[in-house]
Amino acid sequence: MDTMTMNCRSSMFENSVQSIKLGVEDFSANNNQRVLSAIRNFYSGLLLLGKEVLITSSPNSDPDLLLASSYQPLPDGKGGMKINPSAATIDFDQLLKRLRQFGKPVSKEERGALEDLKEARNQIEHGHIPHGHEKLRELISSLFPLTINWFEILGEDPKHHLDHAYAVMLEMHKVFEAELRRCRNSYQNVDFYSDSLNGEALICPSCGSTLIEQLASENTNQSKMKLRCRSCGTTPEAEDVIVETLETVLGYEAYIRMTDTGEDGPIYLCSFCGKDTFVDFEETCAACGYTVEMKNCALCSSNIETELRLEGSDLCGYCRYKMEKD
Repeated sequence: MDTMTMNCRSSMFENSVQSIKLGVEDFSANNNQRVLSAIRNFYSGLLLLGKEVLITSSPNSDPDLLLASSYQPLPDGKGGMKINPSAATIDFDQLLKRLRQFGKPVSKEERGALEDLKEARNQIEHGHIPHGHEKLRELISSLFPLTINWFEILGEDPKHHLDHAYAVMLEMHKVFEAELRRCRNSYQNVDFYSDSLNGEALICPSCGSTLIEQLASENTNQSKMKLRCRSCGTTPEAEDVIVETLETVLGYEAYIRMTDTGEDGPIYLCSFCGKDTFVDFEETCAACGYTVEMKNCALCSSNIETELRLEGSDLCGYCRYKMEKD
C-alpha cells in the first residue's frame, strides 16, 4: 500500500481513537449535557474505526472508492469510462453492508446495538435526549466487544490506544453483563410461544433496555409473566415486551428480505390479538400463540401465503392479483 494511503489510514485511525476516548470520558462525567457529547463522539469514533476495518479488508482497493457513498460513471476521454466517487462517505448502514460483503460481518446483536446507537445520535441531533442515562450506558458497554474486535482486526492493542477509556469501558461491560445474566436467568425456563425468543434478551418498550427481569423466576408460562425493567423501573405488559423484542430479533431478517428480494415479513399483524408478532416461518404469534392452518387456494389449489391466510383470504396472491386485475 502506498505512503499516501498509509497516512490516510493513520489519520482516520487516530481520529477514531480520540473520538472514542472523548465519548467515554464525557459519559463518565455522569452529566446529561456531557451524555449528548458522549454519544456524538462515541458514534463518530466507531464509524471511523469501522471504516478503517473496511479499508484493511481490501488493502489493494482505492480507499476513496471503498468509502464513497455513491458513484458516477464518467467518460475517460479515451472512449472508455471511469468511476467518480462522491465526496460523501458511507454511513453506518452502508458500512455494515460493505463489511458483510468484504468478509467482516458484525453479529446480529452488535448490529442491533449499532442501530440503537445511531437512533440515539439522531435523536440528540434533533434536540431530544433519548431514553435515560442507564440505557446509554448499556449501549456503550454492549458495544465494547465489537470495539475491541475491530482494534484486533487492525492489529492494534485497544488497551494501549484507549488508555483510561479502556478500563472504564471494561468495567461498564462487566457490570452490564452481570446484570443482564441475572435478568435473563429469571425467564430462561419460560416456554415461549415463538422459538425465535428462546435464548434472547427481552427488551423494554419504554427505554429500550435489555435489563428486563421476570418478578417470579419460577414461572414457566409466558401468559403469566410479570416483568420489570431494571433500567427505567417500569413494569411493562409482556405482550408489549414481546413486540419490542421480536422487532429487534427478526429486524435484520426483515431488512435482508426487503433489500435483497423486495418481500415483506417475517413479522405480520396477528388477526387474533392485533399485535405485530405473527412470525411467518413459525406459523405462530409470538405474543398470544395463535396459529393459522394451512389452506389451499380455491382456484388453483396452491398454498395460500401466510399474510393472506391471516386476512382470511380464500385465494393465493397470484389468483387474487388476477381477479383484481380483471
